[in-house]
Amino acid sequence: MAVHVTLTGKLRRIIGTILTDDDLPTKLKSKLEIFSCNGEDEKEEMKSIPFDTVHQCYRHLIKDGTSSLYLHELLEDSDVYFPPLPKPQRNPELVARLERLQRQQEEREYRRMTKGINSETLKKSTLEDFGTEVRAVKKQLMTVFNSFLTVIGAFVFGYMAASYSHQPVTLCVMVGIVLSTIVGLADLYFIVKSTL
Repeated sequence: MAVHVTLTGKLRRIIGTILTDDDLPTKLKSKLEIFSCNGEDEKEEMKSIPFDTVHQCYRHLIKDGTSSLYLHELLEDSDVYFPPLPKPQRNPELVARLERLQRQQEEREYRRMTKGINSETLKKSTLEDFGTEVRAVKKQLMTVFNSFLTVIGAFVFGYMAASYSHQPVTLCVMVGIVLSTIVGLADLYFIVKSTL
């Protein structure tokens, strides 16, 4: 497979000047006429030129000794050209099978999402369970309020017990905090044990 390089404006101009030479071989001339400046940049085959054609142009330029252009200067701003890869054709049987599998997967996912819903659940009113929910919330609020009062009562008891023994205020607060922490942890233990 021949290496192609991108066809730049500089290469087009040089090809145009080479085509004006009278001593240009006919084989090279027929090759270069395809790539001359004719404004057909849109075509895929006009985006690149074979490297051996560029090399033949370079040899023709230096054959007379009049041009001081080097090959790398000729290829300036050019790059190796890679033609775009064609998209492969998809097998119609494979496409049909993939669509069928996708529909099956969507159906399974829909069944999984709606597994716990039945007509009785949809007919059930939200107000039917209102009484049980209120009782559950009331029980939880009473438990929190009772725990809060117990912790505050333990703090007050520890503070007052230390103050009646004529201790400094900081020691009274420390005793109250320690006692309320112990009572709070014990209360939390019994709350967790009763809910589990």
